[in-house]
Amino acid sequence: MTAADFPPRGCLGELLDQWRRDICSVPIPRLVDLPTAVAIVCAAREQLELKPAGPGE
Repeated sequence: MTAADFPPRGCLGELLDQWRRDICSVPIPRLVDLPTAVAIVCAAREQLELKPAGPGE
């Protein structure tokens, strides 16, 4: 998630600049490796295909 891309002014600008520095200062850890992520997405898609359509779908 990124901050709005507009020229900051006043207190809001200072707050956004500090937020950007804080976010950029800490690396975001990988939660899962790529093969695991692909397997999760594939399994979810398979579940959606197997799930019977409910009323109104």
